[in-house]
Amino acid sequence: AWGDCIPISSLILRDNYTVDAIGNVVPGERIMGDGQLTTVTEYAFTGEKPILAFELNNGSILRCSPEHRALLRAGEEKRAADSKIGDLLRTPTTPFPSFPVFNPSTLSPEDFAWLLGVYVADGWTDLPRHPRFMISGKDGCKKEEQKRRVQGLMEKIGINTRWDKRYIAVNDRPLAEYMKSCGGHAPEKHLPSLCMNQEQVKSLVEGLAADSSVATSGTITHGTTSEVLALQLRILYRMLNQSVHIKRWDDHGGLGTHPIYRIT
Repeated sequence: AWGDCIPISSLILRDNYTVDAIGNVVPGERIMGDGQLTTVTEYAFTGEKPILAFELNNGSILRCSPEHRALLRAGEEKRAADSKIGDLLRTPTTPFPSFPVFNPSTLSPEDFAWLLGVYVADGWTDLPRHPRFMISGKDGCKKEEQKRRVQGLMEKIGINTRWDKRYIAVNDRPLAEYMKSCGGHAPEKHLPSLCMNQEQVKSLVEGLAADSSVATSGTITHGTTSEVLALQLRILYRMLNQSVHIKRWDDHGGLGTHPIYRIT
């Protein structure tokens, strides 16, 4: 009865749009299914067993037990162990629903969403030493403009900033503590929630694009060493009805040992 298994580290989307490991879910909680929320009624830990890994053409890796059901696009169902290269799997057909906006500041919801995205992509804090957070941007370069936008937003709500040739510092403890909760180092970066409407999502993605590259075709590629942020970026684009491809590089030859995720 419990042959259908996935690893307890598999990430799911909760009803408050936070991402968590499925092993942390308990009965009564709600998680996202195909465009709607579903309530967990029971769970089982079935011990150690072989796990298959399927590489999908959208950049994902699907990990499950050999007995897990694989649902094909045509409606057929088969054991995961019987799957073969070229099978067309069923994917969600409806976008994620809209939820009430969230905003812990006096900025407009869209402006705060942009600021949050820029911090996750390009920011850090001085906590606990100093009650402030910083957004990078070198004078004379493209990112100087994002510093000016941060400065303008803070002026509107009466928060002091300090300009440096390589960054701008925002001197506000509540905002700094909120940003700190989103992670201090790149592998820890994440969004506290994706609970927002479509206009906020657009602003958030715009902010997150601070640490991205744009091809001549207009294709945007985000880079991160945070697995959770990579998944959240995929969800955000799905909320905008846009497809996303993720590629993970382990042997990237760069500094550090963390894998790099490219979200295109």
